[in-house]
Amino acid sequence: MLYTICWVWSICGGIQHFMMVKRKSSQSGNIFFALFGAVALVGILGAGVMTFMKGPLATSVKITRINTAETQM
Repeated sequence: MLYTICWVWSICGGIQHFMMVKRKSSQSGNIFFALFGAVALVGILGAGVMTFMKGPLATSVKITRINTAETQM
């Protein structure tokens, strides 16, 4: 997960550096690229957190259902 974030971050930095070297006089569009990168990073982070939390949440729901069923018997 952390490796993926670092990889995406390095690619974004490399692309941004290439764009700045290629067009030194004009920097239009860099803010949109930065916003797109930020949204992508938040999405990747959110997906990772959801994947990480899926196991413990599923286990707690299963235990709650078992306890509810035992109580109703």
